[in-house]
Amino acid sequence: PGLMEGTPRPVWQAFSSYNQAIIYQPKNQQIYERSIPIELFLTDSVSQIAIELDGNILRNISSPPLYLYEEITPNIPNSIKDVNLNFIFSNERGVVIKEENIRALLVQSAITLPSVNMLVLPDNLATSDRISIVLDIVNKAPFSIKDNKLDYVFFPHIGFSPGEARSAILNSAQNTWQFTDNFQITDDVMVATLGAGYTIEYGSFQKRIFTEKIIFRDDWAGVIKANENSSSVANNQHQLSEKFILYQNYPNPFNSSTTVTFNLPRSGFVKAVIFDISGRLIATLVNQYMLPGTHQYRWQAEDLSSGVYFLYLHTEKKSFVRKLLLLK
Repeated sequence: PGLMEGTPRPVWQAFSSYNQAIIYQPKNQQIYERSIPIELFLTDSVSQIAIELDGNILRNISSPPLYLYEEITPNIPNSIKDVNLNFIFSNERGVVIKEENIRALLVQSAITLPSVNMLVLPDNLATSDRISIVLDIVNKAPFSIKDNKLDYVFFPHIGFSPGEARSAILNSAQNTWQFTDNFQITDDVMVATLGAGYTIEYGSFQKRIFTEKIIFRDDWAGVIKANENSSSVANNQHQLSEKFILYQNYPNPFNSSTTVTFNLPRSGFVKAVIFDISGRLIATLVNQYMLPGTHQYRWQAEDLSSGVYFLYLHTEKKSFVRKLLLLK
């Protein structure tokens, strides 16, 4: 049986909980030098934050601001450490409303990542019924390649060919490899993506190293571009009206005022606020129920000093963040 009329679906309830606390930084698969930035966008429902590092409490924050930025500098015995950060957000009753785990890498100085470079021969689908790829792969200490596995793919965007995904095992005794393979193509394929990648590891830290290239059949892309230019404006506007979009403010950087524009696909409660870099609420642009459509607001900042500000747009279904740069 389906849900009762007016009952929120579980997926929307989960998404609403997720949006109550957004971790902008740190990010999974990222490498940070010396310190790790903590950048959070919160709603009023968050009363307590616990940050754990490798299972131990690192920070407890009570009554946090809606925008929080700080940097942490954990002690690491060596020049590199895999970092496991766990964020626990609770409401005023102590009920956990969200928990999220971030795995990153902390280094004392910049390091060189492994790489993969790809050469596609020929680079035009019209000149042959076979496409060859030549991959140059370089691993760098202290990383290892997960399962010594290389993945590569041929994916046609147009035509009836499903494409192919393949893999190969690299010799673990080496740090450099050159690998070659080919794919058969059919005449109905007009554009295709070729890609290759592998996963590097250091302790619990993992990061995907990849490359890709898009190739066409003759000037097919130019034909599509011409057709796009002749499409109706009404159709484009209809597609935009079905999306939730927060555009970058204009101008940016700005001197004294800037325009904020967003599109709502459906009616709902909207809150748009601006914070400074310390998390202090500077302005509230919107805090009301709004109808669908495109909305514009002008933010006047004549009395504020130069610097970075943050626009946070929040609804029940989605949230956005934009950085605004005021220069005087």
